[in-house]
Amino acid sequence: MNIKETLNEVDRVQLEIDTVRPISSEQEARVFQKFRLEWNYHSNAIEGNSLTYGETRAFIMHGLTAKGKPFKDYLDIRGHNQVIDVLVDFIRNKEDLTEADIREIHKILLVEPYESYSISHNGLRTTRQIEIGKYKTTANHVLTSTGETYFFASPEETPSKMADLVRWFREERELKRLHPVTLAASFHYQFVAIHPFDDGNGRMARILMNLILMQLGYLPVVLKLEKKSEYFLALQKADAGEIDEFVIFVAEALIESGNIFMKAARGEPIDELGDFDKKIYLLRQAIETESGGSEDQKTQEKQNFLVSGMVSSIFEGVGSRFVQIDPLFALKKLHIIYQNEGKTGIIKDKPIHQLVEQLITESSTKPLTTIQLFYHAQGFIKNSSESFLLSIVIYFNLNNFSISFQTTGTLELEIFRAGYSTFPDDTDVLRVTKVILDSVVGGLEKLANKKSN
Repeated sequence: MNIKETLNEVDRVQLEIDTVRPISSEQEARVFQKFRLEWNYHSNAIEGNSLTYGETRAFIMHGLTAKGKPFKDYLDIRGHNQVIDVLVDFIRNKEDLTEADIREIHKILLVEPYESYSISHNGLRTTRQIEIGKYKTTANHVLTSTGETYFFASPEETPSKMADLVRWFREERELKRLHPVTLAASFHYQFVAIHPFDDGNGRMARILMNLILMQLGYLPVVLKLEKKSEYFLALQKADAGEIDEFVIFVAEALIESGNIFMKAARGEPIDELGDFDKKIYLLRQAIETESGGSEDQKTQEKQNFLVSGMVSSIFEGVGSRFVQIDPLFALKKLHIIYQNEGKTGIIKDKPIHQLVEQLITESSTKPLTTIQLFYHAQGFIKNSSESFLLSIVIYFNLNNFSISFQTTGTLELEIFRAGYSTFPDDTDVLRVTKVILDSVVGGLEKLANKKSN
């Protein structure tokens, strides 16, 4: 699509979103949590942060850290996550963006001053102190893919260019000559072209672009790591005066955010099951890294990684489909039951993703024996005396774990078994989830075809 067609599609999706707003607070929280996690992960990963999506998720939501990862990477995630909270308050209070705000956001983003290696304009490796919340005092530049050095605004030019940028933004916002996406994308490009800070300019550009979009009633966009080359290429074309491609790139990301929002509004799952590698923590690394403590502690650590990764992905992948089954029955129950050290815990009366989050928190302190996802629906629409049951059980032993399931009228079937040293991947999750969902469909088809007495 060309830029006009793409922006028309943005308007169409935005109209659809405005039509269903306001959605429930639970749906709003679910979709914003996804945007927050994706935004934190991808924006930092583009800049070389080594944390996976799963590690980012674990750190933000539960304070868990993986062994062997640089502390600076965790500071970057923490700072970025805190900035998102600042943006939410900023938008709620309907504040006008100022240079002072931009410098304060930079201070929160980078957390604390640090030393960084860089290459001088004559090719020498140097060390410099990165200041936070202050415009640069030394020149910065980047080596392009063609081997050329691209120089940004000089330290002397930066204050006036930043003042001009903020002034331009306010004028264009008032005059409304530009489409909001064009305005936000153009601000991003001009900010990067100035590169006002010693470090963090890319993250700042994406943060401020989303602040503008959200102030104007749009969703935030996530510029993803896998599209990093397209992202940088579009910025390079903007350097040559062709900004349309970058606007289209941002607009397409906004359309994707809109589609996710609409899925949440309809009660559909918004976590991509195929993105298991982004959800699971680095189980292999955690297991292969020597750790202190007792064998029970080591077993507990391995179980925590499995629950936060493979188990939660399967439960959410299956449980999120229940919203499509619920209308077929009069009464529904969805529980998670877990046992550890002879004690039983029951989590219920919540959407599946909240059940899973609570499970991760509650089951992380003592070695587990079993975890069960239990779905029981009664009062079938074709025959009120009929009911449907699904039980997924994870059995934890000293050195291995297994996954079994059972539906109405079938025996319990084991479908996965592995040692704790196994690194389950998205193929395993997809296979297990597909087997369970196929059985669910088969069981419902039997109910539908069953003749009433």
